[in-house]
Amino acid sequence: MPDERERPDAEPGRATLKEVARLAGVSRSTTSRVLNDHPSVRPDVRARVQRVMDEVGYVPDGVARSLRGGRSGIIGLVIPQPPATVFGDAYFAALVGAVVATSQGDGCTVATVLVDEPDGDRGTRAIGASERDGDLVERLATGGLLDGVVVTASVMGDPLAADLRRAGLHVVVVGEPGDRSIPSVDVDNHGGGRAAVEHLVHGGRRRLVVVGGPRTNASARSRRAGAREAAAAVGATVVADVAASDFSVDSGRRAMADLVAASDDVDFDGVVAGSDAIAFGAMKVLHDRGVAVPDQVGVVGFDDLAPARLADPRLTTVRQPIEQVGRRAVERLLDAVGGNPAATREVLEVELVSRGSTP
Repeated sequence: MPDERERPDAEPGRATLKEVARLAGVSRSTTSRVLNDHPSVRPDVRARVQRVMDEVGYVPDGVARSLRGGRSGIIGLVIPQPPATVFGDAYFAALVGAVVATSQGDGCTVATVLVDEPDGDRGTRAIGASERDGDLVERLATGGLLDGVVVTASVMGDPLAADLRRAGLHVVVVGEPGDRSIPSVDVDNHGGGRAAVEHLVHGGRRRLVVVGGPRTNASARSRRAGAREAAAAVGATVVADVAASDFSVDSGRRAMADLVAASDDVDFDGVVAGSDAIAFGAMKVLHDRGVAVPDQVGVVGFDDLAPARLADPRLTTVRQPIEQVGRRAVERLLDAVGGNPAATREVLEVELVSRGSTP
């Protein structure tokens, strides 16, 4: 039993997670998992840790700082993607730029945190389920470093945003959160998928292929659903629906190459791609097969990033307001930090931009 000099309960709310772990006789990561309600903790261990928290008056640092009204002037931007993806993707460049510019305009600094599974396989495992991410939540939520975080949605069911909020941080998600009670800023992905199909059909295309993003990604799922719904409504046929491994050019190339490898002839006349980059990869395969875009096959992307206007032919795409998404995410986060949380979910409009890759 520690002596009085070691006991943190002399001043409620000042105990650290490390001290709670020591008094409960468990590791700090186990204590963090209890705090974040991870299901892997045994009931008896959970009860012991919670009892110590109650005894010492433990309050997560983020909550305690909020109660004291203090602000650090730093917000976190958490992107559950590997560095190579983030630094090589124009989407993330636009999003990060908007987050930083908006934050600086309000006198805040942005701390960017990239998170990836050690084996790089984010398509099958939610990052919040790992012990490493329990430690990540603890590092971000303790010490009063951050006023709040913007988290980009990635894998469906990923509990990271919910874990961060449970640990006491204000959280806004970019994209579709697994928990709809968490504030979020998104775009009309479903409507964008519909618009892409309607545009192709208006140009006379009736046999369509969907080359979407990862099936574990909520945005990709909504775009795919919108496309299929529109095709059914107008009597077009979706002859194939394949998923790229991510939103990159190379994954689009691989998905289209696999699709056409089994046939000597291309039996479709339109492609709905899950991103501009996927569309570029698909167009490269079609070009190598001698298929003319848009004369034989029309292609529609999603994003409207700068390369879409430089491609040959220039890419028809669904424009999403990336900069506005980043700006609104920060504005809503700072409103919440200031005690004025807004409505839970905000969905921004998209726009079909017709260029040379469709008739």
